[in-house]
This record gives sequence, C-alpha cells and structure tokens, in this order.
Amino acid sequence: MQIFYRSILILIIASVVGCVRSYDQTEAIRSLKVLNTDLTNLFLAANELPETEALRFLWDQPTAPIPFPNEKFSYDKPYLSYSFETTKGVYTWDSISNSFIRESDYPEVSVLFSGQSFNEANFRISEFESLALSSRPEFPVLMEAVMIIDKQQKLRISHTASIADELPLTINTKISGTNYEFTESFNRTRIRDEEGDKGTISSQFIMSYDKDQIIDFSLQSTICYSTMGFYFDKIDFDIQLFGHTISGKIDYGMIDPTAEDYAKSFNRNSSIEIFEGPLRRKVGRIILASVKDGELLDYHIRFSNNKEELLSDYLPIINKILNIKL
Repeated sequence: MQIFYRSILILIIASVVGCVRSYDQTEAIRSLKVLNTDLTNLFLAANELPETEALRFLWDQPTAPIPFPNEKFSYDKPYLSYSFETTKGVYTWDSISNSFIRESDYPEVSVLFSGQSFNEANFRISEFESLALSSRPEFPVLMEAVMIIDKQQKLRISHTASIADELPLTINTKISGTNYEFTESFNRTRIRDEEGDKGTISSQFIMSYDKDQIIDFSLQSTICYSTMGFYFDKIDFDIQLFGHTISGKIDYGMIDPTAEDYAKSFNRNSSIEIFEGPLRRKVGRIILASVKDGELLDYHIRFSNNKEELLSDYLPIINKILNIKL
C-alpha cells in the first residue's frame, strides 16, 4: 500500500512539474529581478566589510609590499615580479609621501595601515611561493595570509597550487571570514596520443554564509592544447545562485569563429538556461543576439513566448561573466 501511495505521489509531482515547467514572461521577469536583488545585496554587503576596504586600499597602492599589486602595463616591464624572501619586514603607511615605508626586519610580511571604518589593519603574509608560467613571470603556488583589523582576525587566505607544462595544474584556495567562506578548486589533465593533444578541466567555486551555501559554481570542460597553451572544446557548467540555477552546455569546437552569423553558430551549439526553485521552473534561455543595428553582439534572455530582451537589463553581473568568454 505504501508503494502504491508513493507511486501516486510521484505521478502528481511529475504532473505538476510538467504543467509549470516554464514561466510566462511576467513571472520570468519577476524571477530575474529577485535574483538580481539577491546578487546586488550580496555585493553591497561585501563592499561594506572592513576587510574589503582594507584589501581595496592595498590593491590601489603601487608601493604595497604584496604579490598582487594593481599593475599597469608598460612596454619594457609588463608585469612586476615579487620576491617574498627579500620583501619580508614590517611596513607602515606614510601619509606624507603616500607610500609604504619599511620599518624593520620581520620573518613575515607585515603591512600596517588605517582606514575610514577601522583604526588599524595588519595584513600579514606568513608563506608565499611562486613559479613561472608561459604567459606571466610567476604564479602563486603557496600562500598563507591573514587580515587583522582592530586586533580581530577578519580574513584568512590559504592557497596551494601546482604547475605543469608552464600552466596551472591544480589550484585549491580557501578564504575565510567571520561568517563566510569561499573555496575554489581547479584540476587540469593532459593526454597526448594518436588522437591529438587533449585534456580536461574541472573547477568548482563555493561561497557559504553562516554555513549555508549561497553560490555553487561547477564547471567540466574538455580542452585542446596548442603552442599558446590550451583552448576550450566543450564546456558544461552549473551555477546555483540563491534559489536559482543556471545550467549551460557550450560546444566551442563546433562554433565557427569566422562565421558570417556568429550568433547563429553559437546558439546552435550551446544551451544556457535559467531555472528557479527546486522544481526547476524554467525562466528562460540565454542566447547571443545582435544589438545596435546588428553591429555588436550581446547576451539576451529568450522567454517562453520567444520574446527576447538584453540580459544586462536584468542580470548585469551574469552578463559580464558570460562576456568574458564572448
């Protein structure tokens, strides 16, 4: 009897899901606005954190003794190199010269400064190593650092990576705050045989707040190697954002980059869809389409009635992420 009732329940759920599989345009727009509000509130909250202010200040200072300065390209020296061993010491901010001054020796890199929302910050790097890449002078393979603000630890960075063929092979990064955590993983493979020089990439990014996952981005891809590095062949990705899911499949190997109608080639060989809730009610499909009299291409959202609107009108952040590959 329990099996019978369970079967009836499954049929009812399947029937309901089938009836509301796709939102109409009004409901879809409501859903997109909810997601955009969630993302906007997240970034606004992150922007107001004192550790964000502190990191932004360090990033903007060319004299900050950190391995990731806000570099400006120059012909004779496109990137700055960083030596952890020779940089070790205590540094303080000098408001007269608007620069960091090395005050004393220290077995770590210790950077002292103040900000608008805090009296004293201390960014300490206890470990750092890097190796050369084909495209840059160095890539971090080890980093341990903390941000202490007003005598409280606000941020910890733990990072390890490995290099093979002058390219990142594995990356594992964890950034922990008072009530949030970011974790990122990256794994690359390479197989050379009679079929060619190919491999795979698997990557995942997770953000948790108060131990609840609010963002989970996973990617699986096949890649092909060249003398310049590698390029994507096929990509499968799944993004969980609050109560929404963005699922995508892109067959870059079948997309003609020189096609007269590149958007048509892209849309024919890709499927990127947005869903809401555990029942995965479809909000719409993301496609490429022309804008400004056909001179430019940008991502659009296609609703269940086949009407299309610019994705950036509803989800500007997601649109920027997708345009990285466009």
